[in-house]
Amino acid sequence: MSSWGLKAEEVPDDAPLFSSGLLDSLSSLDIVNFLEKSTNTPINPAELSLDDLDTIQAIVAFVSRNHK
Repeated sequence: MSSWGLKAEEVPDDAPLFSSGLLDSLSSLDIVNFLEKSTNTPINPAELSLDDLDTIQAIVAFVSRNHK
């Protein structure tokens, strides 16, 4: 179980996380912090939108585009 109360295996990769209410705006800060630590790269807030975090697919695409 994640720190957000969701089981990763129960959330489809294309499920809307924020627009559906599964996660809130504070969760986005946790996700960005996790991504920065796991990629060892700072994330410029100007390069990030909530759409980049709204699905697991979008998060993976964002990391692939910006943190090679």
